[in-house]
Amino acid sequence: MSSNKTITIYPIFVNCKKYTTDDYWHKILDECSMGNIPYGMRYDEKHNMIRYKCPKSGKLSSISIDPTNNLDFYRTMMQIFKSIFNMRSDMDIESKRDKLKDEEREILKIYEVGEWKKIKPKNQKSLYILNYCLEMQHLHKLSDIKTKALIGFINIKLTEKIINETHIEFVPGRIVSIRYLTIDKNGKAHFDDSKK
Repeated sequence: MSSNKTITIYPIFVNCKKYTTDDYWHKILDECSMGNIPYGMRYDEKHNMIRYKCPKSGKLSSISIDPTNNLDFYRTMMQIFKSIFNMRSDMDIESKRDKLKDEEREILKIYEVGEWKKIKPKNQKSLYILNYCLEMQHLHKLSDIKTKALIGFINIKLTEKIINETHIEFVPGRIVSIRYLTIDKNGKAHFDDSKK
């Protein structure tokens, strides 16, 4: 008779499941415990190292881990999964959006403004730009990398004063649109007001 029992190769991953209630991460950790670690990553149990190849740069890196400290191991793996490999669960995405909304509400308690030029704190403008780019990510189905590129593009154009308050349609709490800013089918941002 065949057996459907799973074989745990790396029990440390199973031990990490107690630090999250997210089913997505439970499945990922279960897979890792059976040796099915995401492509580009390797657990070197012999030398207590996590070795990985950065998807963006192709650079090989490694991080030392303490196999006796489950919580530190869990935090390290979450950092690698999320920051290096851009892995996110639906719960992670929802939590990020909720956090941004909470921060925005707190800011709006202090700053009830309806014009972009009246917003003075740089970090508040950055929050509005981030929220706008997240909306564009959803609308244009952009990857996390393309969304980060869009944020950088807008910030550079603002710093260079190529984009200014006359281009930004703003209502209290939200950028509605940025005139002459377009996103092509490849997810690349363009700004051209020469034909206005």
